[in-house]
Amino acid sequence: MTAWPPAGDNARQHETVLVEQRLLLELVLRSGEKLPLPARLTYDRNDPLAARLDFPEHADSIREWVFARNLLAAGMHALMGRGDVRIWPLCVSANDDDGEPRMRIQLGGLGAVALLEAPVPPVRAWLERTWKEVPLGKEHEWMDWDLVLARLLDEQ
Repeated sequence: MTAWPPAGDNARQHETVLVEQRLLLELVLRSGEKLPLPARLTYDRNDPLAARLDFPEHADSIREWVFARNLLAAGMHALMGRGDVRIWPLCVSANDDDGEPRMRIQLGGLGAVALLEAPVPPVRAWLERTWKEVPLGKEHEWMDWDLVLARLLDEQ
């Protein structure tokens, strides 16, 4: 069984490391109009599989979304996700006038769906910073399996 945290990281054992990225998303309306929507991506090394997306200016009305970090990474290149979170790249012709690559994030549940558009460069930069904390494919080494089991038992 793998010890948590990984061997050699004893100094970091209880250290909480958050990787945050503020970015300006656009809420895409049915009419095609786009409204600016400030957002924040957060990664916590102690929850190594999860990416969190929240909207600080609308915290009272829009909930935080938690989904797999690798879903966000894969969604920059191809349609990914099922259920409440789907992510895909926009074709080149749909990118900004300045040629910046963009991606779409669809959040849904309970009959409501929000379609967001995000610039790829800050998302990619955030992902790269998270991979420095916990490399892709090494998440299992950072899992607190006792906590995972406790949460599963709590939900029942």
